[in-house]
Amino acid sequence: MNRLTLGVIAAIAILGAWILDADKPAITTVRIPSTVYTPVTTPVVSTTKPQATTTTTTTIPAFLIDPETPCQEWLPLALEVGWPADPDVIRPLLQIIWRESRCTADADSGPDHGLLQINQIHKVWLVDFGWTHEDMKDPRKNLTFGLALWRSSGWKPWAIPST
Repeated sequence: MNRLTLGVIAAIAILGAWILDADKPAITTVRIPSTVYTPVTTPVVSTTKPQATTTTTTTIPAFLIDPETPCQEWLPLALEVGWPADPDVIRPLLQIIWRESRCTADADSGPDHGLLQINQIHKVWLVDFGWTHEDMKDPRKNLTFGLALWRSSGWKPWAIPST
């Protein structure tokens, strides 16, 4: 997903927050470690001396998560693969990622793999995606498959009652 698309998504989310509740702050800045999320940049040739580098930040609408929420470094990728920008979805998603893998993308507990600890009983369905159970250690594939699983079954695969 390119920077323009991410910017449009962020602008829509911010506008939605403003419309829903103009009295509350619409956004908060959350630092995303560059090892997890690196924005695409175009190289620029310059004749001036290089400046000190700064940490990249991604603005996440404040209504989605509390700044202290564990595993929020995976939120940009979750939104990118299609998880809805809805606090009633994002909050349980991040809680599940914390509970299941402690935010570790390649977590492996034997029958369960990745951020959402996708169980081996889903191997047959993974074939429809062209993936193996080992592919669930890839965070993008794990969150994508987890989204499909959530859309078909709600939170039941993670033992959380659907509302």
